[in-house]
Amino acid sequence: MIRFSLYRSLVTDSCDAVIFLGGTGLSPRDVTVEAISPLLDKTLDGFGEIFRRLSYDAIGSPAMMTRAVAGVVDTKVVFCLPGSPDASTVGMDLILKELPHAVFIARST
Repeated sequence: MIRFSLYRSLVTDSCDAVIFLGGTGLSPRDVTVEAISPLLDKTLDGFGEIFRRLSYDAIGSPAMMTRAVAGVVDTKVVFCLPGSPDASTVGMDLILKELPHAVFIARST
């Protein structure tokens, strides 16, 4: 289902970025990272690093348990965030600051 959602977004011309919420933790049901990571043409390692730092500032050491990732598939920027409301807010604040620039770079040929 996760990959289907991504594939559907990839063929939509009006879509420049895809944001997945949830499935980035450690439980057996958290499979977003496993589903999306193999499809990434490029990874944005800095996103996960900065996200975890901001989360650490907000909640402390539990931030290390997130596996938030981002990257590019074809010319679309893809983000995988935790599903908790607080973590999603932290992630969206981070994403929205750089999203126009990331989309511009990803679409550059």
